[in-house]
Amino acid sequence: MRAALAAVSLAPLFLVACAVAEYPYPVAWEPIVPPPSDSCERLAGRYADRGERDDEPSKPSLTRELFGEFSDWEKATAVELALPRDKVLEITVSGSAGRLFSRTLDESDFSCRGGRLVVKSRRFILGYIMSGRQHIELELNHGPEQLITQVEELAYGMMFVVFPVVGTARHWYRFRRL
Repeated sequence: MRAALAAVSLAPLFLVACAVAEYPYPVAWEPIVPPPSDSCERLAGRYADRGERDDEPSKPSLTRELFGEFSDWEKATAVELALPRDKVLEITVSGSAGRLFSRTLDESDFSCRGGRLVVKSRRFILGYIMSGRQHIELELNHGPEQLITQVEELAYGMMFVVFPVVGTARHWYRFRRL
């Protein structure tokens, strides 16, 4: 009886789900040109919050990608990136009525890699179906008239409070420069 109870208790551990979704860079978009320098200064500027994703018709939000679903992303219309001093990134989110909020990131939350801005965040996932953690890395690239953004996600947690789940995804977005 004890062995059967132990087997039933441990069964969910063997029912781990894993998912991987990787979307290549869209062929129809202009190629990403290597930056002329290792500086990220040219990425500073103001961008439309709503952008485009080649594999989905909805308008993705840059604010939501940067700060998660519990930010005030639904009211956002613009995102401004500023690099006021070394190892500091200021992100200001605005709506139709003005400034919504701003965040200052230091070198533990972002880096400049070869002229590309890399922003990292960790957040909790709290939902009806799944609860867990999410690690996000956004790579911001300079495009002729937009910010080209690659988002890599790693999520892990429990589905229905019983089944362990792990998933990764990579998506590409574009946000128009204002």
